[in-house]
Order: sequence, then C-alpha cells, then structure tokens
Amino acid sequence: MASQEMETLKTGMKMMMEKGFAPKFDGKMDPLNLREVVFVAQKRMPAEPGIEFLPVTYGGVTGEINRPEQKKDDYIIIYIHGGGFNSGGAEYSINMTRNFCKSHDYAVFNVEYRLAPEHPFPAGLEDCISAYRYLTQQGVRGGDMVFAGDSAGGNLVFALALYLRDHGMELPAGLCTLSPVGALDDSMPSRKERVDRDCIIGADFTEEMQITYIGDHDVRTPYLSPIYGDFTGLPPIWMCVGTEEVFYDDAFALQAAAQNKGIPVELLIGKGMCHVYPMFPDRQSKIAVKRMRSFIEKRLRVSKS
Repeated sequence: MASQEMETLKTGMKMMMEKGFAPKFDGKMDPLNLREVVFVAQKRMPAEPGIEFLPVTYGGVTGEINRPEQKKDDYIIIYIHGGGFNSGGAEYSINMTRNFCKSHDYAVFNVEYRLAPEHPFPAGLEDCISAYRYLTQQGVRGGDMVFAGDSAGGNLVFALALYLRDHGMELPAGLCTLSPVGALDDSMPSRKERVDRDCIIGADFTEEMQITYIGDHDVRTPYLSPIYGDFTGLPPIWMCVGTEEVFYDDAFALQAAAQNKGIPVELLIGKGMCHVYPMFPDRQSKIAVKRMRSFIEKRLRVSKS
C-alpha cells in the first residue's frame, strides 16, 4: 500500500501535469513540447554539493560524468535516462546520480543519446554503444561497469547488453533498471489494465512510440523489445517496478526471459507505487535505492576479484 507521502505526491503531480509544469507521457502532447516540459522540470532539480559534473564528447554526442570530487573513474555506472525516447537528458536523472555518487567506489556516466522524433531507432542505441566504446578507450573494462537506466532508459540498458553480447564485446558486471520498458508492442496486459492507476504514463504510449521511435523496424526485434531476445550470457539483473504503472507486466516478462536462461534476477515490487518510484521521496523509494546500491556495489566487487 502506498504511503501518505506517495499519495500526496501523486496528487501534486496530477495538478502539475494539468498546468503543464510536469510531463505526462500519454502520447497526446507533441513530442517537442513534451521535451520542453521535461527540460524545465530538470532545471528545477538542485545540484548536489561535493559532486563534480564533467561534460564529455563521444562519437559526436555529448554526455556527462558525475562523480565525487577527486574520484578516479576506475568503476563506472553507465546511466541511461528515461523520457519516452523523445525527452530527458543528464539532468533528468540527477536524483539517481545523486544517490549513486554517495559511494566513493564509482562514478556515473550519464548518456545524452539522440532523441526521437528527429532521431528514431536505432540512433539512441548507437549513442549508448558509442558511450561504452568511449569508456573502454579511456581504459575502463566492460566488467568494471554496471549499466543502469529508468523506463525507456531501462529498455536501452537491455538493448545495449544484448548488442554487446551479439558482437562479442565485454559485458558489464550487472544490469540495473527502474520500471523498464520491456516491449514496444501492445502485448503487455498491464498497458491497458493499469492505465487508470498510472499517474505518469498514459494509454497512447505504445502508439506514440510506433510513430516517433520505431519507424519501419520490426517491433519484436530484441533491440526494440528486449523481452523477445535471448538472454544467454547476460550478467545478473536488478529491477524494480511499481504496482500502479502500465509497465508492471514488462518487468515480469523481462524477469522470465532472463530466468529462462539461468540469469540471476532480483525484482523488487513497490506496492502502491508509481512509475520510476525510487526517484521520488518515500519510504519504499529509500528501500529500493538502498537495495539497488547494494546490488551495484556487490557486482563491482565481483569484477574487482
């Protein structure tokens, strides 16, 4: 059951969405207008003292390394932001970066991938691949990384891992996703069954993705819809999902795809919680962040040994 804090948050978000101060990913707002709403919301997020924000360029694309001051980049979290593939950026995920950077064991590389509709699939995935290659060129081993992401970024986490596996490149030590989008078709029942309970994602999300992101590609290709992929050889996975969101079934489908190939999966269910709930202030959110950090630190310790 959601806490009073979460219920208050949901009410507040609905009011902000109605006034255009917070994004509603329902497929009804023009993607470029939605991007501007997300951008304005990002700018309201405060910076964290003691954390460096270092811009980098890789393959013609910009990104940002967030790390505790004076920290070397020996161990890296590649963080891929959400935003429906058509909005968001490094500042979008600053709340999660803040939590990760409390550890002095690793830094965070926020990937600024190209966005739809100007840059549909596979542009975003190509930029994530470029970010990985950039880090390996700086001397960071794939095994000294963890890939993390939320929502659409969670989709790209799995797509990136599958791509690296398919092309014989070193995989990360672990995959960590919040409310990941497992499929871009309409095969997940929760897309319709839970739409009235989801305060962030709306009913027309799948149609919007088909228009702006998928294009003429087969929606069942694993780089678009990871649930249809072969997870053989992927590293251990950590996921969380809220019961009050349309991507509820996606998490279970991804868990099944991994477990069918013997991949360890930890799936945390946030009862009464909304989409990407660890980003918001709540007791269950704090538990999720703690468990997520524990998973990351354990996986990076494994890579050190």
